[in-house]
Amino acid sequence: MKIQNLYYIWRFNIRSMKHKTHILSIAFIIVFVVISFSQPKGYDITNGVGVTAAISKFNITTDNFTTEQGDGFLGGLTATVDIPHRWYNMSFGMQLSENNINISGRPLILSSEEEFIKYKIFAAQIALLGHIKLIQNYVTIDVGPMLQYN
Repeated sequence: MKIQNLYYIWRFNIRSMKHKTHILSIAFIIVFVVISFSQPKGYDITNGVGVTAAISKFNITTDNFTTEQGDGFLGGLTATVDIPHRWYNMSFGMQLSENNINISGRPLILSSEEEFIKYKIFAAQIALLGHIKLIQNYVTIDVGPMLQYN
């Protein structure tokens, strides 16, 4: 009984090894074909990564209420692709920003004193932009959708 069970286990392993060699050979062929034929050697596609950082001063100009200027920041990442022999480039980016502002108001409804109330404004932007090349590597016009969440 034990010998027969070992025979079935050995027979199963041999059958599964045949399938593994077929799967490995197919995977090797697919990887070789993709690497060798996916991108022609005559085209130098340049990829780039951009990092954005800024410090901002934020204020609202209005006659309806009194405001006080606040500080803020902006940071983001952009991935660009320079496509040779084309009149455009492409980029995908994301920016996060936060601004502070103080608005004059009353802390309580019945209070007669006014004080500045601090507000924080957070925004996130996602953009997929096409860059029309006016001067090859120096001047572009950016066109495309941008989604902003406040």
